[in-house]
Amino acid sequence: DRLRGRAQPLGVIATASGPYVAGTNEDFLDSAGSPARVFEHQAQSESTAILALSADGRLLAHAFRREVQLQDVASGAALGPPLQSDSDANDVIVQLAFGPGGNQLLARTLQGHWRVWNLAPQLQAVE
Repeated sequence: DRLRGRAQPLGVIATASGPYVAGTNEDFLDSAGSPARVFEHQAQSESTAILALSADGRLLAHAFRREVQLQDVASGAALGPPLQSDSDANDVIVQLAFGPGGNQLLARTLQGHWRVWNLAPQLQAVE
């Protein structure tokens, strides 16, 4: 309850670690028996209630107006900077889903545009 007012909840998704709450100002994971973990937003656009969990439950995606933040569910760590879309100021991400193998993240915007981000590691030589 003490976190709900501060986070201003927008959406929630069930994870193996407990409910993950997406908020206006910050997100939090409410693990049973331990203090809730609070996550600051790295995205520069407005938070939304749109969340997706990978099939194996390890990755969580939280959509913002024009960005998506990936997080490791177990540690709560942000996995890199937010993924950017090239939508205009009037568009917003309204759906998120992980691809079947978990190597892609798909998003659909209000204006019907699709975004696909490749999440597979790049295994090519540095040269």
